[in-house]
Amino acid sequence: MIIEFFWEGKCSVGAHSLLNGMKQVSGSECSCGRPSDPSSDLCGNNGRIITYGISSSNEWHAESVRPNLQGGSDYILVIVTVLMLMGDQGKLKESIDCFKLHLSKFRGISRCFEMFGTIYGCHIYDHYAHHPTEVRAVLQAARQRFPEKTLLVVFQPHTCSGLVALKDDFATAFSDADKVVITEVDAARERNSWNITGRDLAASIVSPSTEYISSLGDVVDKLTVVISRDPLHETVILTLGAGDVTTVGPKLLQQLQNMLRN
Repeated sequence: MIIEFFWEGKCSVGAHSLLNGMKQVSGSECSCGRPSDPSSDLCGNNGRIITYGISSSNEWHAESVRPNLQGGSDYILVIVTVLMLMGDQGKLKESIDCFKLHLSKFRGISRCFEMFGTIYGCHIYDHYAHHPTEVRAVLQAARQRFPEKTLLVVFQPHTCSGLVALKDDFATAFSDADKVVITEVDAARERNSWNITGRDLAASIVSPSTEYISSLGDVVDKLTVVISRDPLHETVILTLGAGDVTTVGPKLLQQLQNMLRN
């Protein structure tokens, strides 16, 4: 079993809870630190505990982390799982070479800071984030990647129960954006027994400037007008949510192309 126990040198609460559960099941004590002898650090009969992350305090960590011209990071990768599970060491180099080949062609994960396209100064992205912690993290990453660009976020809340439970956390999650548009809630499987709407979330966000636009179609139309007024202005449109808000980006790109290139 490979467990992320440290990240940036800090103990992961979730991993610690998992280890406590393993101790209760196995009845044995599990070492919670970095093992001095990896071959002897076992957690009962469940397997080794492996630490990994960015910090050098981990057994396995990325090295030479540096920003690249694409706005991301380059680093030396260690494929821990492959090293641990590869029984035939003779095939290890062959396997790593295979991974290197495929990683060189990897263009990212769908709905994970996925780029839909660029037209003039407008860059359109989409991300699946629909929890306050996810929203805050992706906006921090977006601000780091685009420090000088206007960051306009379109957020579709996911489920009414989720919005009721997390509205206060959402209210402070958008601080890295320059402007936010909140749409109607993607109710998914639920009936709105709480009588809550996206308008309630929009009203709770003190900063940045936030607007409530119920319909996704109206969002596309509004953004088309805003971007077309100054198409060379460097703007990042980032749609967030677990529902059909992902359709906004392609439709916006198409409308802008029809308007600005004709």
